[in-house]
Amino acid sequence: MAEANDKKIEISRRDAVKTAAAGAAVAAGVITGAPWIQKVKAANSQLQIGIIGTGGRGYYHITHLNNIDGARLVAACDIYQPNLDKAVNGSKDKPKGYKDYREVLSNKDVDAVIIATPLYMHFPVTRDALLAGKHVFCEKSLVHNAEEVHALRKMVNERPKQVMQVGLQRRYSRFYQTAKQMVEKGLIGDVTNVYAQWHRNLINVPSATWTMKKNDPRGEDANWRLLRKYSGGLVAELGSHQMDIADWMFGSHFEFVSGVGGIDYFKDGRDVYDSVQLIFRYPKGQRLMASYISTNQHCPLFGGQRAQFGECIMGTQGTIHITVGTDDEPALGMWYREPAKKVPDANTSKAAVASASLASTGKGSRPLPILLQQG
Repeated sequence: MAEANDKKIEISRRDAVKTAAAGAAVAAGVITGAPWIQKVKAANSQLQIGIIGTGGRGYYHITHLNNIDGARLVAACDIYQPNLDKAVNGSKDKPKGYKDYREVLSNKDVDAVIIATPLYMHFPVTRDALLAGKHVFCEKSLVHNAEEVHALRKMVNERPKQVMQVGLQRRYSRFYQTAKQMVEKGLIGDVTNVYAQWHRNLINVPSATWTMKKNDPRGEDANWRLLRKYSGGLVAELGSHQMDIADWMFGSHFEFVSGVGGIDYFKDGRDVYDSVQLIFRYPKGQRLMASYISTNQHCPLFGGQRAQFGECIMGTQGTIHITVGTDDEPALGMWYREPAKKVPDANTSKAAVASASLASTGKGSRPLPILLQQG
């Protein structure tokens, strides 16, 4: 408990949690990596879905679709037969398998499609799906170049009855939605900076998606994330999530970016960088500082108890540490308050003010957990 003379500047943990969750009448569960399925008008009582691209991410979506009563997977498509077989056999609905995505789009039983292909194929498949009248959920990043985003924006605006969603996981997390509510309510003051990182140690823990596969029969298709003609590298595949968070919390898009990157460690034939550090500047002087490395997974947020990725949202009155959940760890959010502003009275000497200022520079605040209201 705070001392009596601190009551004006201190709040209890209970009040802090209630304030943080104010207005967030949500259930305790968090959607971590699955799409947030919106209700769309289907020909029957279930949403009939086709999935295009059934590799790691696509198959992960199938495991979630297996637990959704209002949706049925009727079509699965992949050019790689082992991935396609795994998708068909792993789905409770046993969908029909296709090698050509255009056959999925011509199937009149398909109401909506999930697109989880390599990045360079996002635009052509999404374009064709919209032209076929389908609702679309497309994994990020939505497009591979600027020309594609302008064309896609025009198509979506011309089709208001079709649902178009992008796979940015944090937008579907109740924790991140609550953090945004805290920003809107002014609980951390004016948001001035965001720090974000997504660090991995590919030396000690090789990744199937970020380690060059030399003898895979698929050739370049197996290594598409590591080649610029197919991928945007770490910034597109990982950083896009966190750029979106900064845009969301700042309420604007960045004006320009500067940074440094290189192929510093992994000399394995890749031509995308294995280390990138970026600074984004926003219209009101706000900044996003982002780091992506491949040789260490330590994260300084949450006292180092979580690894790899997270965001630090800094305002004039407080800070939020936050990270999305995985299959093995829950989403996590912590709120740190800035020290309360102290206005000296007429009897306080200049020496006392200077002494108090020096004494408080190294003192931090106790973190308060961001909790969700029970449903």
